[in-house]
Amino acid sequence: MKNRCFAFKLLVMTTTGIVFGGLGINVTGSELSSQERSYSWGESKEGFLLGINVEKQSVSVRDPVILNVVLKNISDTPLPLVQTRPENDYRVSVHYENGEAVPLTLYGKRLDSIRGEVRRRTTVTLAPNEALEHNLHIDRLFDMSLTGKYFIKVTRTMLTRGTNGFADLESNRLCITVMDSARQ
Repeated sequence: MKNRCFAFKLLVMTTTGIVFGGLGINVTGSELSSQERSYSWGESKEGFLLGINVEKQSVSVRDPVILNVVLKNISDTPLPLVQTRPENDYRVSVHYENGEAVPLTLYGKRLDSIRGEVRRRTTVTLAPNEALEHNLHIDRLFDMSLTGKYFIKVTRTMLTRGTNGFADLESNRLCITVMDSARQ
Protein backbone atom coordinates (compact mmCIF):
# COMPACT_ATOMS: atom_id res chain seq x y z
CA MET A 1 0.00 0.00 0.00
CA LYS A 2 1.26 3.50 -0.81
CA ASN A 3 2.46 5.70 2.05
CA ARG A 4 0.51 8.93 2.34
CA CYS A 5 0.39 12.04 4.44
CA PHE A 6 -3.14 13.34 5.06
CA ALA A 7 -4.13 17.00 5.40
CA PHE A 8 -7.34 18.25 6.98
CA LYS A 9 -9.28 21.53 7.04
CA LEU A 10 -12.05 22.51 9.41
CA LEU A 11 -13.91 25.80 8.95
CA VAL A 12 -11.44 28.68 9.24
CA MET A 13 -8.26 26.83 10.12
CA THR A 14 -5.12 28.35 8.65
CA THR A 15 -2.73 25.48 9.26
CA THR A 16 -3.60 21.90 8.60
CA GLY A 17 -2.01 18.56 8.19
CA ILE A 18 0.22 16.04 9.81
CA VAL A 19 3.95 16.50 9.78
CA PHE A 20 6.17 13.47 10.15
CA GLY A 21 9.55 15.21 9.94
CA GLY A 22 12.48 13.21 11.20
CA LEU A 23 10.52 10.51 13.03
CA GLY A 24 10.71 7.83 10.36
CA ILE A 25 7.03 7.07 10.82
CA ASN A 26 5.13 5.60 7.92
CA VAL A 27 1.43 6.27 7.74
CA THR A 28 -0.64 4.14 5.43
CA GLY A 29 -4.27 4.56 4.51
CA SER A 30 -5.34 1.83 6.91
CA GLU A 31 -3.89 3.61 9.95
CA LEU A 32 -6.41 6.48 9.97
CA SER A 33 -10.01 5.34 9.86
CA SER A 34 -12.66 7.39 8.06
CA GLN A 35 -13.89 8.65 11.45
CA GLU A 36 -10.34 9.67 12.43
CA ARG A 37 -9.94 11.59 9.17
CA SER A 38 -12.71 13.93 10.38
CA TYR A 39 -10.53 15.03 13.30
CA SER A 40 -8.36 18.10 13.45
CA TRP A 41 -4.89 16.59 13.91
CA GLY A 42 -1.80 18.37 15.12
CA GLU A 43 1.83 17.69 14.38
CA SER A 44 3.11 14.27 15.41
CA LYS A 45 5.66 14.00 18.21
CA GLU A 46 7.29 11.04 19.90
CA GLY A 47 5.17 8.64 17.80
CA PHE A 48 1.82 10.16 18.83
CA LEU A 49 -0.88 12.24 17.15
CA LEU A 50 -3.41 14.34 19.06
CA GLY A 51 -6.78 14.95 17.44
CA ILE A 52 -9.90 16.85 18.47
CA ASN A 53 -13.46 16.91 17.20
CA VAL A 54 -16.94 17.94 18.27
CA GLU A 55 -20.28 16.42 17.31
CA LYS A 56 -21.73 19.79 16.27
CA GLN A 57 -19.77 22.75 14.89
CA SER A 58 -22.62 25.10 15.87
CA VAL A 59 -24.39 25.06 19.22
CA SER A 60 -26.84 27.25 21.11
CA VAL A 61 -25.89 29.23 24.17
CA ARG A 62 -26.07 26.92 27.23
CA ASP A 63 -25.87 23.74 25.09
CA PRO A 64 -23.16 21.34 26.25
CA VAL A 65 -19.94 21.47 24.23
CA ILE A 66 -18.27 18.08 24.42
CA LEU A 67 -14.81 17.93 22.92
CA ASN A 68 -13.71 14.48 21.81
CA VAL A 69 -9.94 14.10 22.22
CA VAL A 70 -8.03 11.21 20.62
CA LEU A 71 -4.42 10.35 21.33
CA LYS A 72 -3.10 7.82 18.82
CA ASN A 73 0.13 5.82 18.60
CA ILE A 74 1.18 6.16 14.96
CA SER A 75 4.54 4.45 15.39
CA ASP A 76 5.30 0.83 14.62
CA THR A 77 6.20 0.03 18.24
CA PRO A 78 4.23 -0.04 21.52
CA LEU A 79 4.59 3.26 23.42
CA PRO A 80 4.20 3.87 27.17
CA LEU A 81 1.92 6.66 28.33
CA VAL A 82 1.50 8.12 31.82
CA GLN A 83 -2.09 9.02 32.72
CA THR A 84 -3.77 10.77 35.60
CA ARG A 85 -7.20 12.04 34.57
CA PRO A 86 -8.20 13.75 31.32
CA GLU A 87 -8.69 17.20 32.91
CA ASN A 88 -5.09 17.02 34.16
CA ASP A 89 -3.53 15.25 31.19
CA TYR A 90 -4.85 17.66 28.54
CA ARG A 91 -4.56 21.44 28.63
CA VAL A 92 -7.38 23.06 26.69
CA SER A 93 -7.12 26.62 25.44
CA VAL A 94 -10.17 28.46 24.15
CA HIS A 95 -10.02 31.88 22.48
CA TYR A 96 -12.54 34.28 20.99
CA GLU A 97 -12.28 35.23 17.34
CA ASN A 98 -10.25 38.36 18.30
CA GLY A 99 -7.60 36.15 20.00
CA GLU A 100 -8.61 37.01 23.56
CA ALA A 101 -8.62 34.08 25.99
CA VAL A 102 -12.05 32.88 27.10
CA PRO A 103 -12.33 33.07 30.91
CA LEU A 104 -12.53 29.91 32.99
CA THR A 105 -15.70 29.02 34.87
CA LEU A 106 -15.49 28.58 38.65
CA TYR A 107 -15.16 24.84 38.07
CA GLY A 108 -12.41 25.47 35.49
CA LYS A 109 -10.54 27.75 37.92
CA ARG A 110 -10.73 25.07 40.63
CA LEU A 111 -9.35 22.40 38.30
CA ASP A 112 -6.63 24.76 37.12
CA SER A 113 -5.59 25.50 40.71
CA ILE A 114 -5.12 21.79 41.52
CA ARG A 115 -3.62 20.72 38.18
CA GLY A 116 -0.26 19.79 39.71
CA GLU A 117 -1.82 17.80 42.57
CA VAL A 118 -1.81 14.28 41.20
CA ARG A 119 -3.14 11.62 43.51
CA ARG A 120 -2.90 8.69 41.10
CA ARG A 121 -0.77 7.94 38.07
CA THR A 122 -1.02 4.92 35.86
CA THR A 123 1.11 3.85 32.96
CA VAL A 124 -0.51 2.24 29.96
CA THR A 125 1.07 0.97 26.78
CA LEU A 126 -0.54 1.88 23.49
CA ALA A 127 0.05 -0.67 20.75
CA PRO A 128 0.80 0.56 17.23
CA ASN A 129 -2.32 2.25 15.77
CA GLU A 130 -4.09 2.06 19.14
CA ALA A 131 -5.80 5.19 20.41
CA LEU A 132 -7.12 6.59 23.67
CA GLU A 133 -10.31 8.61 23.49
CA HIS A 134 -11.57 11.09 26.08
CA ASN A 135 -14.53 13.47 26.21
CA LEU A 136 -14.02 16.86 27.83
CA HIS A 137 -16.99 19.07 28.69
CA ILE A 138 -15.31 22.34 27.79
CA ASP A 139 -18.41 24.42 28.49
CA ARG A 140 -17.92 23.39 32.14
CA LEU A 141 -14.30 24.58 32.03
CA PHE A 142 -14.75 27.80 30.02
CA ASP A 143 -17.47 30.46 30.01
CA MET A 144 -18.95 30.00 26.55
CA SER A 145 -22.11 32.00 27.24
CA LEU A 146 -21.47 34.68 24.59
CA THR A 147 -22.48 34.17 20.98
CA GLY A 148 -19.70 34.04 18.41
CA LYS A 149 -16.81 31.89 17.28
CA TYR A 150 -14.59 30.03 19.72
CA PHE A 151 -11.24 28.54 18.75
CA ILE A 152 -10.11 25.47 20.68
CA LYS A 153 -6.72 23.80 20.91
CA VAL A 154 -5.53 20.95 23.13
CA THR A 155 -2.00 20.27 24.38
CA ARG A 156 -0.61 17.26 26.22
CA THR A 157 2.89 17.01 27.70
CA MET A 158 4.57 13.72 26.82
CA LEU A 159 7.74 12.01 28.01
CA THR A 160 10.33 11.95 25.27
CA ARG A 161 11.72 8.61 24.19
CA GLY A 162 15.31 7.86 25.12
CA THR A 163 15.68 10.87 27.43
CA ASN A 164 14.11 12.13 30.60
CA GLY A 165 12.75 15.20 28.85
CA PHE A 166 9.28 16.35 27.92
CA ALA A 167 7.62 17.48 24.70
CA ASP A 168 4.28 19.23 24.15
CA LEU A 169 1.98 17.48 21.71
CA GLU A 170 -0.63 19.82 20.23
CA SER A 171 -3.83 19.41 18.27
CA ASN A 172 -4.72 21.79 15.48
CA ARG A 173 -7.25 24.52 16.14
CA LEU A 174 -10.96 23.77 15.94
CA CYS A 175 -13.70 26.39 15.52
CA ILE A 176 -17.10 26.22 17.21
CA THR A 177 -19.86 28.76 16.69
CA VAL A 178 -22.14 29.55 19.62
CA MET A 179 -25.45 31.02 18.48
CA ASP A 180 -28.40 32.60 20.20
CA SER A 181 -30.98 29.83 20.73
CA ALA A 182 -33.64 31.93 18.95
CA ARG A 183 -31.53 32.03 15.76
CA GLN A 184 -31.12 28.27 15.43
